[in-house]
Formats: sequence, C-alpha cells, structure tokens
Amino acid sequence: MLTYNVGANATITAITYSVNVTAFTPSWLSEIGLAFTDSDFFEGVIFNPGTGDDFAGTATYSDSADLAALGLSFNVGADGILRLEFYEDFDDSQVDPDGRWNFGTITFNVEGGTVLPPVDPGTPGGEVPEPASALLIGAGLAALGYRRRRAAKQAH
Repeated sequence: MLTYNVGANATITAITYSVNVTAFTPSWLSEIGLAFTDSDFFEGVIFNPGTGDDFAGTATYSDSADLAALGLSFNVGADGILRLEFYEDFDDSQVDPDGRWNFGTITFNVEGGTVLPPVDPGTPGGEVPEPASALLIGAGLAALGYRRRRAAKQAH
C-alpha cells in the first residue's frame, strides 16, 4: 500500500498508466488490480488493467481514463490522503503470491491539491497482496458473477 498527501479535499479526475504485471498459474492477469481511494475507503476507484486476459503470464498494459467524464472522479477528503493498494481479486490458494507488479508508472490528475509525480507500483518482484475486506464490499456483486462464470469454465 502507498499513500500520498495530495492536499485537503483535492479531486482525482484522471489516471494514466503503463504497468507490467505477472500472474502465476492458476491466477489470471485479469485478477490483478489497483484500488485508489481516500484514506477511509469511502471514495475511490478499483480497476484491473488486464481485464479479459483470463490466463497466467506476464503482460504490459497502458491506458488512460478521464474519471470526470466517466462519473468516477472523487475527493480525497480533509486529510488529503490518496491511498493506492495493489491486490489480487481471487485467492488461488495453490500459489502464494498470486501475482506481481513488476514495474511501470501511474500518473493521476489532481485538481485543487498538489500534483503527484508518477507512481512506481513497487520494487521489481513486489508481491501482490490479497484484497482488503473493505475493497471487496464495493465489488462484491460483480465478483460473485465473475466467480460463477470462472467456476463453470473450470468444470468443463
């Protein structure tokens, strides 16, 4: 987990990223994610750069998102803390860790606070932690459908 003080009540309006990640079998690249939130986990965004890549391996993902245009911009609150957590959606108990953020940069557009430098998702070889319980609440319904689909695929 990383935290940055971006200024009280600053608004996160966009993200640009270029990251390289590895998922170890039986985990999938689509399960490795990033959550960026306020310090209370009340406001924020959760995303998985490898969405749709339902296989293990190593890949690089680059993209950007205008969070304001998507209706996903958010304020960090009075403490000014932007919290980043790298995680794995699905705990494949056969392997630990499930995946790794190898290298890359993540840049946020911050309005009303200080400008952030690009974020290095960790040192090479950094493990991807399991998701925090608070983050699963927001993604719970989507995860149930995803897991059912995955279980059905594995049953065939």
